[in-house]
Amino acid sequence: MNLAAVFHRTCAPWCFAQDDQTLVFRLQTAPNDVTAAELLVGDPFDWVKANEADTQQFLWNAEKLPLTKTGSDGLHDWWEVRWSPPYR
Repeated sequence: MNLAAVFHRTCAPWCFAQDDQTLVFRLQTAPNDVTAAELLVGDPFDWVKANEADTQQFLWNAEKLPLTKTGSDGLHDWWEVRWSPPYR
């Protein structure tokens, strides 16, 4: 995988609110270099115990969302996912 070709920024047009409930995330990769992409999303303050026996270790309660390939021009492939956070 060509890591130098992976591109994302936390500003439009790469990440923005589509409406008052939906966020859009976009990613750019090298053409035909990536077969699938996922985005980890969740509340940054939502942590769960790693297991019942260990009360000291917690894990971030996140979910994986698959990105959909939305286009390619021979120089780049573009990926996108929409997410509606449960807490706003």
